[in-house]
Amino acid sequence: MYDLSQHKHNFKPFFNVIIVICSLFTIVFFKMQLRSMNYDFLVRSRFYGTLQDKYYKNLMKQAHLTRSERLEKWAHSRMTLDWAKEGQVILVIGEKAAVPQ
Repeated sequence: MYDLSQHKHNFKPFFNVIIVICSLFTIVFFKMQLRSMNYDFLVRSRFYGTLQDKYYKNLMKQAHLTRSERLEKWAHSRMTLDWAKEGQVILVIGEKAAVPQ
């Protein structure tokens, strides 16, 4: 009769080698995935940095354009607005915005 236990014994080293090779392939696969994720993170962090630089540059530009001296000069030159003087009443309705008293 054919001895099945002897047959299993002959294949044990083969199965052990298969298990080791599969585990090594798994480790290599996970390391490749980790490297790919790190590269993606690096690309996204650089892109975030450039977006943040653009945001702060635009914020500084806006602060420069809307500073109070510039707005006051623009209001005097283009809109003929002036500061209210002492004793002056400012009407909200009507044709004239400021009427001297």
